[in-house]
Amino acid sequence: MLVLIFGPYTPALILLAGIPFRSNPSEDCFPGRRIIDSAHSTGHLRVVAETSLFLASVGKGVKESIMWGIRLVGMFVGLSIIGGMCGMARPAFAEEGDVGTPVTEVSTDSRWVFSIRGGVVQGTQDHVSNGSPSLGGAGSLQLLYQFNPHFRFGMTVDGQQQALDVKGGKGKFGDLFTVAVMPTIEMRPFLTTSAIPYLSVGLGMNFNMFSAESGVPTLDYNNTFAARIAGGVDVPLTAHWSFNTEVAWRLNKGEWTQLGYSGRYDATAVLGLIGIRYLF
Repeated sequence: MLVLIFGPYTPALILLAGIPFRSNPSEDCFPGRRIIDSAHSTGHLRVVAETSLFLASVGKGVKESIMWGIRLVGMFVGLSIIGGMCGMARPAFAEEGDVGTPVTEVSTDSRWVFSIRGGVVQGTQDHVSNGSPSLGGAGSLQLLYQFNPHFRFGMTVDGQQQALDVKGGKGKFGDLFTVAVMPTIEMRPFLTTSAIPYLSVGLGMNFNMFSAESGVPTLDYNNTFAARIAGGVDVPLTAHWSFNTEVAWRLNKGEWTQLGYSGRYDATAVLGLIGIRYLF
């Protein structure tokens, strides 16, 4: 009588099938590929493959729905940036009677600032010893309140998607999607009419979701603490609109689980962003 034990007891199933495995795998290596290769060498690939597909199917539909939803949001962000840039192509004037006088003054009033940016993301290192992230897409929304010309405080929401490849060109584990929510302080030490540099710091949470490739056992990344340090430049275009570019580093270290095993990962990344800002 064959007893199938899923979840954290999957090693018991592997023992019943006569497949060798290590009870103490390296903490920085995903076991999924190793177990499938071992099963192939002993003629028990079918049993492990069926188990892997069962595990991978649990919750996959929900994750795929979330991923598609985020892709649609990303498209909306891109179209909004293009629309905003087109809208800013018109010249602006200081007052209704000052025809031909461009607005160049930097606002010193207390007011809200909304930012929408898109760009790329790259991991600063391998997530684990056998998994390496590729260049991915990123987006960022930000709402800040300007208390004075040099200090702003508000909320930043970053989103990113990266493929996690198996090292050595042997395919990929799947795609990691991260949403980071962080209260943020922005400091603007120098005010000019042409380019305004700034530095921002944020602390919050990374919400990680992993969508495994077909045939790869379910791989989960836990949610982690987020620390974000960024530097950027605002280029005032009108009294309300600014062109914005930013480079941000964000901490994302936690624990992965797969087939009952667990270990540490490091998904810390650097984001390169470009977009627009609007002062209400």
